[in-house]
Amino acid sequence: MMSLEAPNPPLRQDVSKWDVVIDKLSKCESEQIADIVSVDSNGYKSYGWLMFQKRTYDWAGEKYGLPHNDILSPAQQIPIAKAMFEDGLGPIHWVNCWKKMKLPV
Repeated sequence: MMSLEAPNPPLRQDVSKWDVVIDKLSKCESEQIADIVSVDSNGYKSYGWLMFQKRTYDWAGEKYGLPHNDILSPAQQIPIAKAMFEDGLGPIHWVNCWKKMKLPV
């Protein structure tokens, strides 16, 4: 006998506003190269997908209670960045790419 029930809808992965921001920002900052290290104009090294400086990364990891023992790990950088975004720190920390990519405040 044929069923008259509607088929299950396809599973949809929810994508947050911050996931979109992370994608755009990481492309601008590092071309999504996880192990990249560069020296900023202030003389400090920046690391990974989101080009965190060590002092900012450690500060934010402590502040938000998030793992921060591997600065090159996107899996650690992303939650820290999202927590910073929620506090309005995105446009302050990632000034150039934030403006360039016209990201939300």
